[in-house]
Amino acid sequence: MANNKSRKAFMVSILIGILLTAGASFLAQTGTVFPQQGSRTLPEKEKEQSSQTKLGRLLSTAGLRMGTALTTHNAASYREVRLSWKSLQKPNSAGLVTEQELASTGVLKQLSSVARNGSLPRERSMELAPDRLLVVAVDENEAVRWWRLMIDPRLVRAEVGSATEMQSQNFYLSDVDFIVGCPDDPRLRELRFFHPAWNGESFQLTLVGATPLH
Repeated sequence: MANNKSRKAFMVSILIGILLTAGASFLAQTGTVFPQQGSRTLPEKEKEQSSQTKLGRLLSTAGLRMGTALTTHNAASYREVRLSWKSLQKPNSAGLVTEQELASTGVLKQLSSVARNGSLPRERSMELAPDRLLVVAVDENEAVRWWRLMIDPRLVRAEVGSATEMQSQNFYLSDVDFIVGCPDDPRLRELRFFHPAWNGESFQLTLVGATPLH
């Protein structure tokens, strides 16, 4: 009797194993995936819309509004703008300076603007940081039609301290040339550059320069 019960239990466990294996094989072949509880990946379109909404609120504090975004990822050409940025320094500062030694004003000058074959990548996330710049392109109605985030071109990261206690510190060049790629669209009138500063609760935009698009 005990042998019969053991045999039946053994057969049942084998049958369950076969069913589980067959079910897993079926799900793998059909590509069925069960979502993990508590995890959710935002679709690309929803992520872009969230970034647009966040940017719109931020730009409103700088007196700008969002317009219809330009499609750039499948364009035949883009515009390459070369710029010179001379930042004013506070007294008694020279060479590489700290952020505190930079004045809030400077001179941004366009050196060249040429059309290039190709397209621009699509901006999908709005991750602001004090070491980045927010670049926007506005049309004749002062509406923002395109934007991108870029590392501050003046930034130089250096390791300072003793040989045993090195740490990374940010320094800045007061005079630098850099390139920005933007849409090659006749409706765009101006590029504006903003520095996002963290005030302890939120980011605030400070206009650091602008250049016409032509």
